[in-house]
Amino acid sequence: MSSRSKREYLEAIYLRYRRAARKKKAIILDEFCAACGYHRKHAIRLLRKFTRFIKPKKKKK
Repeated sequence: MSSRSKREYLEAIYLRYRRAARKKKAIILDEFCAACGYHRKHAIRLLRKFTRFIKPKKKKK
């Protein structure tokens, strides 16, 4: 799986993961690790830090 397709897959399951209960998160996480080949802890960090739209930083005056 290419890095671009991994990113697209991450975008697809992000909201599902955030809204899920704890038991469902474990299932989603297992599925994500199997599909992308990530370690479980790395996948958790990706799903926690994921930002869809990056806001521009405010310029200091």
